[in-house]
Amino acid sequence: MSLAFVFPGQGSQSPGMLDSFKNNLIVKKTIEEASDGLKVDFHKIIYGDDPNLMNLTVNTQPIILTISISLWRVYCERNGPVPSVMAGHSLGEYSALTASGVLSFEQALELVSFRAKSMQKAVPTGLGGMAAIIGLSGDIVKKLCVDCSRSDLKAEPANFNSSEQTVISGANEIIEKVCARAKECGARRAVRLAVSAPFHSTLMESAARDLKGRLIQEKLCLPKIPVINNVDVEVLRNENQIKSSLSKQVMSVVRWNETIQKFHKMGVICIVECGPGKVLTGLSKRICPNVRTFSLYNDEIINEVISSLAK
Repeated sequence: MSLAFVFPGQGSQSPGMLDSFKNNLIVKKTIEEASDGLKVDFHKIIYGDDPNLMNLTVNTQPIILTISISLWRVYCERNGPVPSVMAGHSLGEYSALTASGVLSFEQALELVSFRAKSMQKAVPTGLGGMAAIIGLSGDIVKKLCVDCSRSDLKAEPANFNSSEQTVISGANEIIEKVCARAKECGARRAVRLAVSAPFHSTLMESAARDLKGRLIQEKLCLPKIPVINNVDVEVLRNENQIKSSLSKQVMSVVRWNETIQKFHKMGVICIVECGPGKVLTGLSKRICPNVRTFSLYNDEIINEVISSLAK
């Protein structure tokens, strides 16, 4: 295996992220498809001047999925090389499964919308949050979470993004304590994230339960391209495994560092990020410096990436 595609999750959105695609018919039609399917004017939110609308979880998650799939469609329409394996960071796993043929775009939109609403209602706004700890190992951050937590309030690792970047999630009071202790222990940065809930923590148990019940109703296809999941860093092979992984994912740690390392062990030499921004591209470079990385973040770059991959 030589080429891997990765799809970003919540937090990759930004104002102007689709400016270079304003005249791209595939992107325009994909946004219209999503808007019609969920009865929300995503074009107005994406190109509007109110970032608060875009950053609402119930909007952000469908928007990230929509943009990722629209760029995947552009890449495929231009005959880009088919990847050997895929993965998605948190929400991005739905994009990967859609690109792999497991979910239809319509299915993915409905599931992601349901997921976003379930995650948002799991914890009252203002009680929980997330923070990124940079410059300490995941093991140290995990211990700090244990040391700072109480029986009634806690924080825990949510994303092992690289060997030196761990995102934590949990009660705001404990998040603040962990950030302070992390700085005392030599962390370069401890930054609160602009999210409205403590995603990928045990506080999301009700969302996981809701999603499990919803997924029982879904008919999934087998992957046309292998997808590595977030929960156990294994290739998703059958319907039951996929449903189990997606339901657990909302309250489980995202093992991204291990995912990129697994790519490397599988023989991947190129990783392409398909979605808004270049967050995963930066992580890939830090985790595996010898792997070539690309990002499909604007219209002109897509042609350049395809040309580079064809060589």
